[in-house]
Amino acid sequence: MIKTDVWKIDSMLKNIEQIEVYNALKHFGGKYSWEAAEENIPVIAVNPGDCEGPVDLRVQTIEIDEHNALFIQGYNVHNDSEDFGIYADEVVTGHLIYILDYLPESEIDVRYEKRNRNAKLCRDGFVWKTLDPLKAREIWENGTFELYRLYDDDSEGLIQTATELEETISQGIEIGIEVGFIR
Repeated sequence: MIKTDVWKIDSMLKNIEQIEVYNALKHFGGKYSWEAAEENIPVIAVNPGDCEGPVDLRVQTIEIDEHNALFIQGYNVHNDSEDFGIYADEVVTGHLIYILDYLPESEIDVRYEKRNRNAKLCRDGFVWKTLDPLKAREIWENGTFELYRLYDDDSEGLIQTATELEETISQGIEIGIEVGFIR
C-alpha cells in the first residue's frame, strides 16, 4: 500500500518549530525565563523519556545550551513539586512553536519559510541550491552531494559529520549544494 510518510512530515514540522524558536531566542540573548508567579506562562505537552505518555510542562526557562540545542526547564502541571528539563525533540509536535506566543512582542521575523528559498545568489555570482532540512538529511544519507552551511556574509563551510548537519539545522543556518557561477 502506498501512503504518506507521516513520520517524515512530523520530523519536518519539529525542525521548523525548532528553527523558529531558536531564531527568536537568539533575539533575546539565547535564553528566556518566566517568573513562577506569572499567570501567563506557556504550558506545552512533552514526552520525557522516563514517563509513560505525555506530560503537561509549565515552562520556566528555555535556552540555547552549550551544544546549540534548545533546552527547556519547567514543572509538571499536575505536580508542581516535580521540575525537570528536556530537549526540544521531546516536545509534542505543534507545542514548541506555542512558546513564541508568550515571548514579548517584537518585529523580528523568525518564519522558517522566509529562509527557505530555493537558491542563494552570492555577490560574486556564485549560486547555491538551498535545501530544507528533510532534503538535506536525505542527500546526506545518500551521499550524492557535499552539503555546505551557507552564512549570511556569503561564506560557507563544508558539513563533515551528521552531528554538524543536525547542529546546522537546529541553528537555522541555510544548507546548500554547489550549483556554480552564473555569467
